[in-house]
Amino acid sequence: MTYRGIVVAGIATRLRKERKAKKMTLRGLAESAHVSHSFICDIEKERALPSLDTLKAIAAALGVPVDYLIGTEEDKEWITHLTPELQEWIKNPANLAYLQTVKSAAEDGATPEDLATFVGLLRQVKDHYQKD
Repeated sequence: MTYRGIVVAGIATRLRKERKAKKMTLRGLAESAHVSHSFICDIEKERALPSLDTLKAIAAALGVPVDYLIGTEEDKEWITHLTPELQEWIKNPANLAYLQTVKSAAEDGATPEDLATFVGLLRQVKDHYQKD
């Protein structure tokens, strides 16, 4: 998965989570944010990445900060609990995105075995691209 793909997945996950928590329909959120319901659907299905202006409108309609939707607000809270080595490692945006993906999966009920499989896949991808 590319860095862009990880960002899109994170936005999609947090948008869907907030919309459902607030018991909003796709159409209801779309009307509040002044976009089409199909565009909201495309964002949630990771087929579209909204512009910053659209992201602001969606965040306002959901009553959350834009930082939450893009993943930076929640990072401030849980990053402080990481070891200094990991805090340094996640200064690389791609590494932070990977960590956010794992964190999101864990919050959604992924088992330790699922997470270990994910880490193993990341290693295989890294090894594949770094063998040259």
